[in-house]
Amino acid sequence: MGLFVGFTVVLQLVNVYLVNDVLRDGEIFRGNIYTGWGQYPPMAAVLLLCLPCPFYLAATKKLGFIFNLLGCGIFLAIVATTSRAAMLFGALILAACAIVTLFVKKNRIQNAIVYGVLAVGVLVVAACFWSEIKKIFTALIELGIYDNGRGELYTEALQRFICSPLFGQGFFACSPDRWQYNPGEFNLLPYFWHNTLIQMLATSGIIGLTAYLFHRLQTLLLIVQKPNLAKIFIGLSVLGMLLVCLLDCHIFNVGVTFMYTVFLTFAEATEEMENSQNRE
Repeated sequence: MGLFVGFTVVLQLVNVYLVNDVLRDGEIFRGNIYTGWGQYPPMAAVLLLCLPCPFYLAATKKLGFIFNLLGCGIFLAIVATTSRAAMLFGALILAACAIVTLFVKKNRIQNAIVYGVLAVGVLVVAACFWSEIKKIFTALIELGIYDNGRGELYTEALQRFICSPLFGQGFFACSPDRWQYNPGEFNLLPYFWHNTLIQMLATSGIIGLTAYLFHRLQTLLLIVQKPNLAKIFIGLSVLGMLLVCLLDCHIFNVGVTFMYTVFLTFAEATEEMENSQNRE
């Protein structure tokens, strides 16, 4: 399921590149990357959630190297979204997935060959086409480590928390004028402060943050208690999204959160499903 959802978004991303004039004169105009998921950051978050799924199949199914290649394809799609946070944490999750697949005995040699060939291929392509690659990602390289105004956002959020430390100021408290808000325009979702922990402090105070941290503890216990391979990869999916949410607030977006909830549901059910398979 995660693999198919991931490649659905990959196809949507390909279509966006084709119809939204994203690639012009060899450069990416990432402002044109948007679909029903939202702009490029939510698309990247969905892809990051799905990233570990093919690697689970690579570690458990026959001809696992095929799924390994598909997983690497999803990571390339994350790079194509140009979301810096998703690229950074996606690389970490990709490395973790690779390590886990190599520790699993099944398909170990297949997967090791895939990683070796891909590593050599990346180095060769980077060496031969570096100028073209640099030109394509010019806008991203120019941004560098620029925080895109997040420091100012965090300061404002913390000031609101100080004013209402116990319960915060509500989920629609974020100043809408900074997001080109039009007076009288209806917005189903609030504007965010681009960090889940700071978001909780500003909007729901100590009470809300405590509840959120309790949920995080529940999630950790769910993954580490009676661990199995499925739980490990689901845990990596959730971890990737939570890491990105340190620089964004995808967990409050409907589509991403719906998928996150489904992943946790399957994590809870893995032990039951394994027992059922053993009985059969």
